[in-house]
Amino acid sequence: FGVGPNATGSDETFIFHGMQVEIGSAAAYIATVAVPVTVPGNQAAQVTAGFKPAYQTAGAKFDATDDNLLTAYLAQAGANCIIAYVDVPATLAATQVIAGASGSAANRCFLAFNTSGQLCGGVGSDSTATIVGTTDWRGQTVVVGLSFDGSSVKLFAETAQEYSAAQASTPTTTIPFRIGALNNNGTAGSFCGHYIKRLLVGRRALTFAQFASIRSQLLAGG
Repeated sequence: FGVGPNATGSDETFIFHGMQVEIGSAAAYIATVAVPVTVPGNQAAQVTAGFKPAYQTAGAKFDATDDNLLTAYLAQAGANCIIAYVDVPATLAATQVIAGASGSAANRCFLAFNTSGQLCGGVGSDSTATIVGTTDWRGQTVVVGLSFDGSSVKLFAETAQEYSAAQASTPTTTIPFRIGALNNNGTAGSFCGHYIKRLLVGRRALTFAQFASIRSQLLAGG
């Protein structure tokens, strides 16, 4: 999920692990699902006008109320990761999910920040009270990540690994991710108020060294 001009230069393009939507430069909002696809992949879209995040130079600005994009991306059983390059709000009234999904059986897979500004997440039967980092990131620009492989779960934040523990249960493999919110068994909730600059997801687990390399590339504009 990134921001940049498309091939014609007339619009802005968001890419989310091969999923994209386009923003008309005049409207400066995410377009509807009926958009031209200029790169291979699925689309992340929002058809309701009032639920579309705004394009700004700092990234896609989500409003922490109802803005979100629905993707077709599914986690797999086994290894998965989510990496986000974001501006964290100065205040968070509730836990805010950057991206992810959860099924009816509490089979979670999402990355979030809690009200104390700490990175947190949900994997399988564990949620944000268990999978939580140590640093208050409120008001800061950070690269963060969640990685798990079926055995262990890890949280990465900037230059440190902030959490590592055994994985409990499995993620949903049938509920697609939302961006800017949690897709909770098909319903959007836990909306974020972040600027999302880049969002990467993958069906593999990461070491801290791999996360650090990706972080360096993101900070360099890659």
